[in-house]
Formats: sequence, C-alpha cells, structure tokens
Amino acid sequence: MNISTLIKEHLILRRMNSALGCLVLSLLSIVLSWLIAYYNFPIAIIFPATLLCLFLLFFIILEPESGFYFAILFAFFHSFVLFILFRAYSIKPSLLIDSSIWLTTISVLIYKTRNKFIGWSSYNSPTSWAFIAYFSFFILEIANPDHPDLLGWLMEFKRVLSIFLLFYVSLEIFKDLNIVHRFIKFWLVLATACAVYACVQEVFGFLPGEKAFLLFSQDALLRIYIDGHFRKFSIFPDPTSFGIFMGFSSVFFLSQLINPVAKQKHITYFCCCLVMILGMLFSGTRTAYAMIPAGFFIFCIMTLNRKESIYVIVIGSLTVLFILFAPIHNYTIQRLRTVFLGSSDPSMNIRNVHRKQIQPFIQAHPIGAGIATSGVKGKKYNPGGPLAGFPPDSELLGRGLELGYLGLIVFMLKLMTPMLASMNGYFSGRDPEIKSYLISLVAVFFSIILSLYSQEESLYTDMFLSILSALILKLVVFDRAKLAKSPEL
Repeated sequence: MNISTLIKEHLILRRMNSALGCLVLSLLSIVLSWLIAYYNFPIAIIFPATLLCLFLLFFIILEPESGFYFAILFAFFHSFVLFILFRAYSIKPSLLIDSSIWLTTISVLIYKTRNKFIGWSSYNSPTSWAFIAYFSFFILEIANPDHPDLLGWLMEFKRVLSIFLLFYVSLEIFKDLNIVHRFIKFWLVLATACAVYACVQEVFGFLPGEKAFLLFSQDALLRIYIDGHFRKFSIFPDPTSFGIFMGFSSVFFLSQLINPVAKQKHITYFCCCLVMILGMLFSGTRTAYAMIPAGFFIFCIMTLNRKESIYVIVIGSLTVLFILFAPIHNYTIQRLRTVFLGSSDPSMNIRNVHRKQIQPFIQAHPIGAGIATSGVKGKKYNPGGPLAGFPPDSELLGRGLELGYLGLIVFMLKLMTPMLASMNGYFSGRDPEIKSYLISLVAVFFSIILSLYSQEESLYTDMFLSILSALILKLVVFDRAKLAKSPEL
C-alpha cells in the first residue's frame, strides 16, 4: 500500500478512526502540549495551522472536486477572514488564491495520469480557442514597446494564468450532470449566504472589524459611504463586487423559476432570489440593478413563443413603473431610480466624457500601452506613463487602453463565444433540463457583459465567467450524448 492510499484510507475514508489514526493524534497531542509548555502560545498556534495547511494540501491533491470548491470558497471568504476577523490589512492574499487553483490543477493532472485518461477532444471548440487566444495575447504583451515595467505585467499575469487554469479545471470537474447539480446547489448556497449576511449588515450594522477596515482604508470609506448611507458589501472587499455577484446570480436562479423543469424547486429558488435581490439593493451598485432587466431582456427575446415570457415582460414593465413613480423616497429606492434616468446620472456622464477623450489614444495604439499602465495600477507600476491615474471605470475601456483595440477584440471573443455556444446549444438541444440551464446562462453572460461596460471586472466575476464558460461546453456535450443514446428526444 503506497503512502497516498494509506493517507486517503485513514484520513478521509476512516476519518482517523483506526489504530494508526489514534496513534497519530496522540503523538500530535503530546507534541502540541510540549510546545505550549516550553515555547508559549504563538508557536502552539503555528503548529496546528501548519497541520491544517498540510491537511488541505493533501485534501486538494487527493480530491480534485473538493479542491475546486475550496478554491472558490477561499477566493470569496479571504477578505472577510483576513481583513475583518484578523484585521490583517497588509496581507495580499492573491498568491494564496492562485496557489489553491494551481494545486487543484495539479490534482486534476495527477488524476488524469493515474487513470491513463489524456483526452483533449472536448477542448477543440471556439470557446477553448478564444481562451487560448486571450492567454497568448496577454503573454505577447510582455514585448509591448510602450510597456516600461515588467512587475505590473507579472502581477496581472498570475491572475490571468489562474483564470485560464480554472477554465481547464472546470472542464475536467464537470464530468456528468450530477456534478453540475452539485455545483448549482453550491452556487445557490454561496450566493444566498452572502446575501443573508448583507441583510444582517443592513439591519444590525457592521462588525467592529468591518468598521476598523473602513477607517483603515480611506478609499474604501469614500466608495461605501454615499449620501449619508453605508453601502453593504457582505463578505466581499467592496460593494460593487458583491452587487454584481448578486446581480448575475439572481438572473440565473430567477430564470430557472420560469423554466418548467424547476417546478419542484420553485419555493426554494424564489425565497433565495428574494434575499439575493435585497442584498443587491443594499449594495447600492447601480450596474447590478441594471443586470436583472438586461438578463431577462435577452431571455424573453429568445423565448417569446412561451407564455411565461409574456408574463415576465408585463410584470417587469409594471415593476419599473412602480419604481419610477411610487411615492417612496428612501435611499435604496432613490438610488434604484437612477438606473432608469439615463443621461440624468452625473457619474455616467463623466464616464462618457472620459471615454470620448481617450478614444484617439486607443485608435493610435493597436496593442495598447501595456499591462497595468492605467488607473491606480498605472500609478503604482508605471507612474510616468501617459495613462497613469486615468480612471478606466470600465473593464472594456481598460482592456482597450492596455491591450489596444486588437486585444479588446480578443477579450470580447472570450466573452462572446461561450454565450453564442449556449444560444446554439439551447436552440439545437433536446434535453429540457440542459436547455433550461443553457438559456439561463445566456442571460447571465449577457448581464455580465453589460456590467463590464460600466464597471471593472472583479476576481469573483472573472472566476465565474471561466467556470460557467466550461459549464456551457460540457452541457452541450451532455446533450449530444443523451441524443445519441436516445434519438427519440
């Protein structure tokens, strides 16, 4: 019996409930007691923390799917744990997040090698090639003649590499519909938990650690405290990331309510979506407010032949009229109304002016000014550059500035190809459940692309775009496999 089999048997399957497990735990207890007695408390904390890290390391290596979920959870909860509970504001956890994804990738490769399964046929799709093209273009940006500093490129490359590997890992994790069901349940629980905590913040206020975080970061306080009201950010580092996550999660699960295959889950989905929408409203993120009508706009266009879509259009129109003209004047409703005011929104007018001013620069630089040359990152890594400090205020504008219009085209292909694959899979598919997922994912992608026009892309949105792109590819494969087995579908 090799070491990995021994660890898996006693640690995971038998949960240390064996003679060997009791012996190991007894020895650890003796060592820990000795450390406390002779080296005081701090070392006694470091020791179990090291053991926990080793346990997670083995756990991720031995169980790829568990490592996949752990990477997502760690990315979502890292700011809450580090900043709020431990007040460790100086720690930059990006490397830890990247490491969890890299370890999961190694775990998947070990699993494939151990089972002698090295198949690449599922990667031959426009979506996969779009991801590869964007990743390759990003690497080539290191040779950009206008890019004076490589440190900024390296810091951004870590994230791009992790997102690319997450796409690959997701393709390997989604082996069948049962795993897809588990992921959707995980997504529902995660989004609902984040929304519930935002509601708790709204009702009971912030924790002492959250207040300390706002006082520590003046920029965070300015973004969160608006018009005499604190925007809620749940476990996220900022309300914008939280609001957008609530936005596209609400789009997915609300659209599942309309699909007939989800009738047995209607009550659960409805209650969870209600909490998500409340959390989104408390975030004060106007872009997120627009994501739900945008997602249902494309959903209804693609399903106009269904009476449920007509009901959605009527109910949605009445809801907008109520928001605009109801005699309610609290902060949340007032901020929600600004979404439908169009040119009356001052911040949107400022962003439009910035876009107009910078267009000649984009047109003159087909490969952009280089990575991390605009906005806050530009001031940090390229302080003397022409874009240092210029606020992109939009992921699409930021990509155009740093990658040029050629890079922006590649970036848009990475966004559009999975959405088009989902559209094609919906219209050509036969399995009702898979079709319901595909049409909901079209709405999700459309709403996210809209959000990128007015907001920068957060880590959380980037991760879910990668995961959902892989999910779309596998759902199309599952539908074709079912059709091959049951042609009568």
